[in-house]
Amino acid sequence: MVSFQGGPEAAWQLLSYEFTEALNGRSELTLELAAETLPELGELLGSSVELSMQRPGALGRSVYAVVLGVDFRGHAEHRGLVRVHGVSAFELAEYRRHSRIWQETSVIDIVTEVLDAALGDYGRTLRCDVHSRGTSPRRYCVQYRESDYDFVRRLLEEEGINYYWNHDLGAGHEVLVLCETNDQYPAAENVDGGPNFPLITGSPELTEFESLQGLEWSQRLTSTKVLRRDYDWRHPTELLTTAHGEGDPKGIIRQVYSHSHRRFEQDDLELRSVDLSEALAQPGNMAWGQSNAVGLRPGLRFTTDAHSADGVPHDYIVLEVRHHGGPGYAGSLGTNSAIYTNEFQCVPFERPIRPLLHTPKPYTRGPQTATVVGDGEIHTDEYGRIQVQFHWQEEPSYAADASCWVRCAQSWAAGGWGAQFIPRVGMEVVVEFLDGNPDRPLVTGCVYNGAHEPPFSLPDNVTQSGWRTNSSPGGSGSNELRFEDAAGAEEIYIHGQKDWLVEINNDTSKSTGNDEILSVGRDRSKTVGNNQSEDVGVDKTICVGSNHRETIGAAMSLDVGTDQTVTIGVNQTIGVGADLSETVGANMTQAIGANASQTVGAAKSTTVTGLMSVTVGGMFNTMVGGLMSQEIGGLKTVAVGGMSTETVVGNYGLSAANISGSARTNVGLDAGSNFSAQAGSNVDLASGAAFNANAGSTLILTAADKIELKCGSSSLTLESGGKIVLKGSKVTVEGSSSLVCKAKKIHQN
Repeated sequence: MVSFQGGPEAAWQLLSYEFTEALNGRSELTLELAAETLPELGELLGSSVELSMQRPGALGRSVYAVVLGVDFRGHAEHRGLVRVHGVSAFELAEYRRHSRIWQETSVIDIVTEVLDAALGDYGRTLRCDVHSRGTSPRRYCVQYRESDYDFVRRLLEEEGINYYWNHDLGAGHEVLVLCETNDQYPAAENVDGGPNFPLITGSPELTEFESLQGLEWSQRLTSTKVLRRDYDWRHPTELLTTAHGEGDPKGIIRQVYSHSHRRFEQDDLELRSVDLSEALAQPGNMAWGQSNAVGLRPGLRFTTDAHSADGVPHDYIVLEVRHHGGPGYAGSLGTNSAIYTNEFQCVPFERPIRPLLHTPKPYTRGPQTATVVGDGEIHTDEYGRIQVQFHWQEEPSYAADASCWVRCAQSWAAGGWGAQFIPRVGMEVVVEFLDGNPDRPLVTGCVYNGAHEPPFSLPDNVTQSGWRTNSSPGGSGSNELRFEDAAGAEEIYIHGQKDWLVEINNDTSKSTGNDEILSVGRDRSKTVGNNQSEDVGVDKTICVGSNHRETIGAAMSLDVGTDQTVTIGVNQTIGVGADLSETVGANMTQAIGANASQTVGAAKSTTVTGLMSVTVGGMFNTMVGGLMSQEIGGLKTVAVGGMSTETVVGNYGLSAANISGSARTNVGLDAGSNFSAQAGSNVDLASGAAFNANAGSTLILTAADKIELKCGSSSLTLESGGKIVLKGSKVTVEGSSSLVCKAKKIHQN
């Protein structure tokens, strides 16, 4: 019997059917139908179909499918002939194709999300009996140009999870069941409720028992060992390797080597090696048979005593069943007796069932581009990885977590040395995929686009190459290294937005073929640990806008081949801690616009081998704290244009062979106390006019022999013997009060 839900009504007659169902495989139903009046056949598409399979006097079973296609085959005996193709709702997910990314999500959660949508559209459900496999979150999982059907199958195969359709749960539709161990498969039920199906080859339809009409058990050589290897870039010194299996009974090893199959996240090679080994071993122990057991389906465990030979298993799990049957009816189209038979495939129960990786993984062909996303302007981690928004994502978010962290290829990369250019948020980057695997992206470069143009405008600057960075955050400045290759105008240009730091552990050599210009906007400091040599072929000019200070720890030597001119706008101070020696090969001229002051802490000696001339335009003041001595080998001449004054706090001594003094007008000598003049021979005082000698108290003139005062013909002579002679043509002695003359003899005319 056959019926449709959600499709047009018709009096369908079932002529025959074929229904194939498989563990980890497809579920396909083909119905040959006839009806006197055919409905609009297109309305059957997408409807649910229920087929009741039953053989006379035995158990029956209903199976379900979704109508995938309808074929009109013409008419026979006034009936329209129709072939209906049905599949499970899961197979219809093949017509749902997406490109999307999951992060930090387990395979079970991904599969549930995808199948809830794919199955729910047709009223189907999922039952998950998985408790360990596929429950750990995958950091990154990509569905790339892949149907939901292939995507789910691939994930289940990668995790070693089996699936089958159970039509016997009383849900009114098939239920997709996920399982992970053989113990989860239910036992089959024969008429007596037991799991045993006997072998009945002669007239099996005469018994109500469901039975096997044949069973062949086959053994084949398969791979005996699996070697798996993976690379963890976070621990690159050692490859991760694991092996499972050994040789066959003859000691022969048939090894399968598998590597880098999927994105590495954790070291689960041991589990994956066991899974692959079990999947590869499955074809080595298989059984095929025929039966009339309507209830036989994938994922059922049954027993049989079909063979009694040693080593032949008796306990099996069904992998695939192909059902054939039909009720038949009178006429040339069939008989009126119901028919049913099936062919099945099974494996021994003790052999773990693991799916092989049959579903191909989608691969990318060639590089792609993506946009860098993240928080802020630069978004990276400790490995220099970035996150991107792929242009092919079905629902782009442009959020910081739009993708996994993606490693970036650099021109050099080593332990603490190499190149480092981190693509920034908003850049368009070139992404390639290791082994073409969408789960394993790798950024290999950057490209310009309509929003991001090259730093050196093109085509105007086709001869320019280089790098220009961008200050972050804000982008208000840049650093730049640019090469200009235009013939005759070649140039290397370096721009630093802020500081420039060069550190050379050994020598630095720089050669400039022509001019060099150095401009420092503010301070400049230069430190040389040892010697510094500077060689200027022609002129050197140093211009200091303010102060200039040089500190020399030891000696300083300045050698000028010809002239040296030192011009000081204001003051100059020279401090010498010890001796100062100046040697001038020819003349030396000093011109001082204002005052000159020289302070000598101890003795000072000036030696002039020839003529020395000192010319002072104004006053000349010499102050000596102690003794002052001048020694002149020849003539000394002092010419004072105005007044000359000497002040000596202590004694003043003057010694010469001859001392001559001349004044155009007056000569004045003033002594605060005594005044003494002494000559070894004669003393001559001459006055062109009057000669005045004035004593405030006493005037004493003393001579050893005589004192003689003369005025014309008059004279006064005082001799040492006591004789006094007063001569004059006329002598007058006057006393205002009295006149006393005393002597032994007084002679008067």
